[in-house]
Amino acid sequence: FFREVTTRSTKNNCRLYFSQIPSLRIYVENTLSTMDFTSCVSNALEKYELTEECAKVILSKLLGYAIVVGAAGLKLPQIFAILRSKSAEGLSRVSLEAEVFGYAISLTYSALNGMPFSAYGENVFILLQNLSILLLVTIYRDASYLRLLGYTALVSGGIFSAVNSGLLTSELLDRAYTGCIFIFMYARLTQIVVNFRAGSTGQISLATTLIQTLGVCVRIFTSIQEGVAFVVLRGYLLSLALATILIGQIFVYGSKKTKKVE
Repeated sequence: FFREVTTRSTKNNCRLYFSQIPSLRIYVENTLSTMDFTSCVSNALEKYELTEECAKVILSKLLGYAIVVGAAGLKLPQIFAILRSKSAEGLSRVSLEAEVFGYAISLTYSALNGMPFSAYGENVFILLQNLSILLLVTIYRDASYLRLLGYTALVSGGIFSAVNSGLLTSELLDRAYTGCIFIFMYARLTQIVVNFRAGSTGQISLATTLIQTLGVCVRIFTSIQEGVAFVVLRGYLLSLALATILIGQIFVYGSKKTKKVE
């Protein structure tokens, strides 16, 4: 009974949010009317017709799903680097916790507003992998598990309660998602400052950072093609700028020994 009520409530909330956010409504209407992925593929395969607009739609959609698939292994190089060295040196726990919070909000916003999975699916995999890295950081630093469990419960429980209680209005959801830009900026800046103070990037994986930066570049392209709200695009652009700085630090500092950081 609870599951049925929750499902019905969530669906009603989705319809409410969708009707009250013009940018998303226009985006979906435009997608269905002038940039239908299915019809473009059908014309290309059956009629051998491929307009420039359809080519962009197909490329954008395929790249979107490629990002989602690639995200399943995005953080694996980082995880393997920690396991191989048996050390989480150089990784900022505060930065990781901020990312978890940001991805949780982003996932909630995208899902409730009915955005296509290709436009946000990577958030699911990155969120789970970030939680795995936080667990490894806790293990190799002999830190308290209560902090990890408490933080996870606070984030997941808080969002779940807000959604199902009806307290999460469309306006509040918009503001929370806009705030994600600053959350991710804070997460990156925290890691950058930690690297600068330590004069090292520790066990930060270059492969993961490069792949993530490439994914942001692709996501910028797909966001432009699929006409998502500017607030989303702005977030990706800022993320790209900070990722570039982090890559520069990895090359400059390398993996020199660093003092313990939080």
